[in-house]
Amino acid sequence: MSKRSFRKQAGDPFNQGEPETPNTWIDTSSQIFGDLAAVDAATERIQQIGIFDVIPDAQQPRRAVPSAVRQGWDGQARSVPELLQSWLNAVEDERGMAFDLGAYLLEQETERSHEGIGAHTPGPVEQALLTVATLAASIRRDGLTNPITVAPVSGQYRLETGERRWLAYHLLHAWFDGSEGRPDERKDWAKIPARRVEAVDVWRQASENNARADLNAISKARQWAVLMMDLNGRANFKPLTAFPSERDYYAQAVDLRVPYGKGEQLLGAMGVGSRSALARYRALLRLPDAIWTGGDDFNLPEEQLYALARLPESEALSRFEQIVAAQNNLASSRKSGDADAISAPGTKRHFSQVARYIRNAGHGKHRHNAQALKGVRELRIWLEEQEERIRRFLEE
Repeated sequence: MSKRSFRKQAGDPFNQGEPETPNTWIDTSSQIFGDLAAVDAATERIQQIGIFDVIPDAQQPRRAVPSAVRQGWDGQARSVPELLQSWLNAVEDERGMAFDLGAYLLEQETERSHEGIGAHTPGPVEQALLTVATLAASIRRDGLTNPITVAPVSGQYRLETGERRWLAYHLLHAWFDGSEGRPDERKDWAKIPARRVEAVDVWRQASENNARADLNAISKARQWAVLMMDLNGRANFKPLTAFPSERDYYAQAVDLRVPYGKGEQLLGAMGVGSRSALARYRALLRLPDAIWTGGDDFNLPEEQLYALARLPESEALSRFEQIVAAQNNLASSRKSGDADAISAPGTKRHFSQVARYIRNAGHGKHRHNAQALKGVRELRIWLEEQEERIRRFLEE
């Protein structure tokens, strides 16, 4: 195949003049099918791999399993059924009532499909399980359209991308086991379509992670740290197992600098448009462990976490407790159908409610005083978040 020059020509910046053409149809066929064969040879075939032969990547920035559940898991595929049971138990503890997981997997009527809007607000542990359960139901109905990616390691496979898909297969395999009148579909979910690669590539992970809208701020901070360590030579850093907390592991990147000529590569992988945005992820690595973990589980906004990262530790922890308490109180009020529950900060209803409680506050009016104080605290936190968000716009 003759080479085509991509040198820009005068009046033809994309070199769209007369292309060089082969002399015969045989040459044309060789070009077309030869190129396709080369591409096909470079692409790994999709394989069916046993779900118990795949182990997750402990350094993967995206976390599918909440920390409260994950900390009791040994990280091995053989114990995923126990992990799922612990997760379900944690959901029911969070709800204070039973959770009908089977209804979601079978796509039957559930509380969210027949109750009014706002009748039930899932907590972070429940929401994480719902994400996997609804994905599992979709896979059971339509099949898996996007295979996971794995790399061989020590007779098993390390999961590069697709932890939620892998967990969804485990959930289907564990639930539809033929017990309690359920169909036995274990053979259908024992293996998962997978694309095999030679080694886990953190840049490929970043490409998939940042293509998804639900990557939260802590996950992005992990992603930044992993890429920075890769740019500075991963052999120069201690492994995750050497640290008492996972944040300490990622914090090894706090003082790193982007190597010369790698800035654009990092910006592209992180999906941001300026280095000032990357500086925010660096700041999040300095958060106290409790805020790091809670910020991940509660999916707290980046602006909120960045504001906490700039406070002294004791003040940041106190403010974080207020944020979590406000979220828990709001969720509890919605579940109980409290007509006096304060609406979400930033809404017109919230402003009017807070103003009304302030007007009604006074000596001996304990209920109005408590509601006014709670509303003012929520409003202050919301205003600080908005101030930080607008400042960020000015920096970029």
